[in-house]
Amino acid sequence: MPFNATGILQSLIQPISEQGIGVFVLCTFDGEHILVPEKEWDRAARLLEEAGHRFVS
Repeated sequence: MPFNATGILQSLIQPISEQGIGVFVLCTFDGEHILVPEKEWDRAARLLEEAGHRFVS
């Protein structure tokens, strides 16, 4: 992602945190990592997909 790109991390955190799920973010040079409690993972993934994000493996 370019350094002048803004709002990317917010677009990932907002759908999760607005529903009361705690989020821990780890930012590195290579990318951002979002950690959520394991018991909330399925719900967090669904919220992200509903917000337009997709997962690839």
